[in-house]
Amino acid sequence: MTIVGVMPRTFEIFGQPADLYMPFQLPAVVPFRGRSLIALGRLNDGVTGDQAQAEMAAVFAQPVTERPDFNTGWTINLVPLREQLVGDIRPAGLVLFGAVGAVLLIACGNIGSLVLTRASGRRRELAIRSAIGAGTGRLLTQLVGESLMLSIAAECSASCSPPGSSAG
Repeated sequence: MTIVGVMPRTFEIFGQPADLYMPFQLPAVVPFRGRSLIALGRLNDGVTGDQAQAEMAAVFAQPVTERPDFNTGWTINLVPLREQLVGDIRPAGLVLFGAVGAVLLIACGNIGSLVLTRASGRRRELAIRSAIGAGTGRLLTQLVGESLMLSIAAECSASCSPPGSSAG
């Protein structure tokens, strides 16, 4: 055997460790008529996908000339691993991103509406505080502090209680 590389002990492929990787070789006489073979390879530095595809097509031309009855009409196709595993998910990802953004905008609008409603209900209280000498900075500090405490309490109640339990 010719050793072409040594991988670190932690190397895994598809989440599976292996002690040894060997090149795949078809036997001289293929005992089946199936056409299912998936191989995984890494391009050398400086080699493009088109160059590798052209080289593999040239390599595959030999079996076609050796056994035209079995190999004519078939080709070899190189596909990047990411494309093979996940395909073209960009359109679905953009739709999902848009839906999440719309839900976030709706939630922000609802929260803003609730805060404005609450503030308009407290208009009289804030006017009295202002009349007895509270400055604008003091009033804003109070309102921001209350909003911050409410948001922290809401976050803690959402993340600290296990799913399905009622926080009371």
